[in-house]
Amino acid sequence: MILRPASLDDVPALAKLGRESFCATFEHLYAPADLAAFLEQVYSERAVAEEIAGVECIHRLAFDGDALVGFCKLRQPSWYADDSDAANPIALGQLYTDPARTGEGIGAALMEWAIAEARGRGCDAIQLSVWSENFGAQRFYRRYGFARIADIQFQVGEQLDDEFLYELRLGSGPKTERREAMSSFGAKSTADEVLAGKDLTGRTAFITGGYSGLGRETARAMAAKGAHVVIAGRDLAKGEAAASEIATETGNANIEAITCDLGSLDAVRACGSEARERLGKIDLLINNAGVMACPYAETADGFELQFGTNHLGHFLLTRELMPLLEKGEQVRIVNLSSRGHHIAPVDFDDPNFDHRPYDKWQSYGNSKTANILFAVGLEERFGGKGMHAVALHPGGIVTNLGRHLDEVDVAQMRERFGDPEETDKPQSNWKTIPQGAATTCWAATCDELEGRGGVYCEDCHVAPIDAEDVDGGVRPYAVDTGNANRLWALSEKLVGESFPA
Repeated sequence: MILRPASLDDVPALAKLGRESFCATFEHLYAPADLAAFLEQVYSERAVAEEIAGVECIHRLAFDGDALVGFCKLRQPSWYADDSDAANPIALGQLYTDPARTGEGIGAALMEWAIAEARGRGCDAIQLSVWSENFGAQRFYRRYGFARIADIQFQVGEQLDDEFLYELRLGSGPKTERREAMSSFGAKSTADEVLAGKDLTGRTAFITGGYSGLGRETARAMAAKGAHVVIAGRDLAKGEAAASEIATETGNANIEAITCDLGSLDAVRACGSEARERLGKIDLLINNAGVMACPYAETADGFELQFGTNHLGHFLLTRELMPLLEKGEQVRIVNLSSRGHHIAPVDFDDPNFDHRPYDKWQSYGNSKTANILFAVGLEERFGGKGMHAVALHPGGIVTNLGRHLDEVDVAQMRERFGDPEETDKPQSNWKTIPQGAATTCWAATCDELEGRGGVYCEDCHVAPIDAEDVDGGVRPYAVDTGNANRLWALSEKLVGESFPA
């Protein structure tokens, strides 16, 4: 996909896409005569040509080969300047994609351009209006930090529509430094530091993979703050041993274990059934367990092991635990993903490597992208019910997750990230296990994410959407609602279960 400015040669294609995109969203709202009059005013070839030739608007077009697949435009001065105290706002006039290409990251790429362009022009805010019932657009803009600042009306013909005015305040830092300033914690914070001052008494935390590595540290830190902790894992004996150790370490006896083999759908269903019998509710579901870069193998149900365990197992488990989550309070579902999602998006046509050569890192990237998209899908369906979902990258940590890495893998990681034995050095890219569990604990309990989800966190912050930065950020394809919906439908088909409405 290529982004470039608009020229008069683009007028026919731009006018056509503008009309089609507007109609796809709003055609059912307006009388045909009013709609036709509005489109003639805004998206006739004459109107588009005049706007391109003018000085108030700047367009950016997205092309796939010779095909125009999306566009956006910025307008200055902003129509909405009087509705805000921003000193120099700019309006995002439209951001449209080809209705047939929804979910391919086109809108995210255009949004990244719009933010960078607005900053480059010295603007301190981007403003836009969103139809009050266009919930997908509202979620999309909120993921970038847009906040609703006013209720307005939009007129087409004789009809007035209720709309919301959204605004994104812009900082001046370069792209690689952008992240939401939401937390005083960072890469070297520990789980105990993040939970300092928190009281989790009365809260139930269900943690997969909770008897080793990051899962065990998350369980210990939450137990130390009074939480009822349920350690879920394939080996019940190891789970019970960890529960006993954590109870001794923290003085909290309310720790228990449950069998959960994410590599078997029947075992996941059995875990869900037992959990519903034993537990009264779940407030915090930490989908922590996983496998990384392993040789080709299959789950009990014939799914490729990494996709089947990391995503499908947790997808079905979350579905099985939904009755308990519905009884919880301030519910958060936390999916542990990884910067490994940078490697690859989900291959929806071949998630189990049935028709392509198996590559352990491609598979890992597929599954970690799926973890993020699952959080986006959960937020879309259950966020309005008070159950919010986030995904996160815990950081580079030496745990048994890396048990399948060979000498070449280890050498490459050392070359890129440095010596993992030097976690005590401030400049180290590696984290200790307590530091690695910090973002999980922050995402599960922090006030900054109250009432919010569908985001990807790293180093105890919400990460920016970034298509290029190799050292951080979340790829646009991993937070795209269209991709999330596609994965949701595929996952329900593969596990043979649908979530309750």
